[in-house]
Amino acid sequence: MTGGGPGISTQVSLQLITSVGFTDDRIGAASAASVLLFILIIVIAIIRQIVDRAASRKEA
Repeated sequence: MTGGGPGISTQVSLQLITSVGFTDDRIGAASAASVLLFILIIVIAIIRQIVDRAASRKEA
């Protein structure tokens, strides 16, 4: 789609975490980014559950 883009513009977050942790030897920064990604995923999942429950109550 973008042909790779300039630099790391099309790099996904997991690729960035792996690159920072193993290539740049910044394990602490990669760990912190992993925890933030985990928290973001949990927050999105909780919001989705709330929306789905509200929609099912509205239908019933």
